[in-house]
Amino acid sequence: MQDEDRAFDFITAMENSTNQLNEFVATLPGVVGSELRRSADFVGLARVVAEANTTVAATNAAVANVNTAADDANNAAATLRRASYYALIAVVVACLVFMGATWAVTWWQTEKRRAEAAEWKAEAEEWRAEAEEQQERFAALSATVEVLKDKTGGGVELVTYKDGTRAVILPAGSKITRSGKMPDGRAAVMY
Repeated sequence: MQDEDRAFDFITAMENSTNQLNEFVATLPGVVGSELRRSADFVGLARVVAEANTTVAATNAAVANVNTAADDANNAAATLRRASYYALIAVVVACLVFMGATWAVTWWQTEKRRAEAAEWKAEAEEWRAEAEEQQERFAALSATVEVLKDKTGGGVELVTYKDGTRAVILPAGSKITRSGKMPDGRAAVMY
């Protein structure tokens, strides 16, 4: 602002001097007057040059301000880009931490269940082995029943009475020849 104030003061002083000079020249006659009028025109030209220089200086200052504003805008855009990158990185890191924590909690919570599942699997294997053994026994008993059916011609039946006693029912017409105990302690009836 001080340079502009000086320029305006200079221009004002030049105008005042030009006006005074024009008044003085108007009073002079002939050749001297015309020479002095040309000098006055030169002073007017100096005033125009001074105004042009002031305009150029103001334009240069405006261009510098615009360049500064453009640099500031570029810096702000770069800062925003960096901030958005940092925010993106923070979100990705937060997601990874959340996923890791979720996996760890799930692993920890299911650890007991996995142990139970292993126990159940072992128990199921025992049951499977027991079922296979029962199937083998059932197959052997079924084969024995088939043999008895073939030999007795009708079939042997096992009956349990209300008092809890059990009896083996032989086919009609069978004769009991003898009864006794087997070497393993079971009772046997021969017919």
